[in-house]
Amino acid sequence: LDLVQLTLAGASTTGTIRGQVLDASGAPVTEALVALDGGAGARTDTQGRYRIDGVAPGTIGLTASREGFRAVQASGTLAAGQMLVFSPTLTASSDPAPQPTAARFKGRTVDGQGQGLGGVSVAIGSAASATTGTAGAFDLQAPAGSYRIAFSRSGYRSASADVLAVSGSVMDFGD
Repeated sequence: LDLVQLTLAGASTTGTIRGQVLDASGAPVTEALVALDGGAGARTDTQGRYRIDGVAPGTIGLTASREGFRAVQASGTLAAGQMLVFSPTLTASSDPAPQPTAARFKGRTVDGQGQGLGGVSVAIGSAASATTGTAGAFDLQAPAGSYRIAFSRSGYRSASADVLAVSGSVMDFGD
């Protein structure tokens, strides 16, 4: 199972928050501000991606905002030495307010050569689970919340990631 390494090396006393901010059509939102309540923040790049390093562990509040869009707020728990993924979907402030929906978790598991890996168990906490097909793809939904998504298959090293999913967001784990 080949995934981005999500655990920080060493005995870190802080954690990292990263993610991608998209609009309702799935396009990246550039220059969006993702900020911790009362603390640090980061602007998104041209792909809508951001990263905030050196975050003190504990319960955190986050806000993603950009002019012309409705702000999205969420809270979760960050452990020392860990990475928390926050990838909200922003809707235009001129659009009707979005109705609460589940978060979507999608991606593809691959082997060391980048080939799709079937038979991988994907679990989003206790909210949803599935086993990937022969191409390694998965597409699950779960209520908004803070989860540990875990990937496992016999004969391969397991992997996991802590994610903070907001209503209507798409958590894309790619290849």
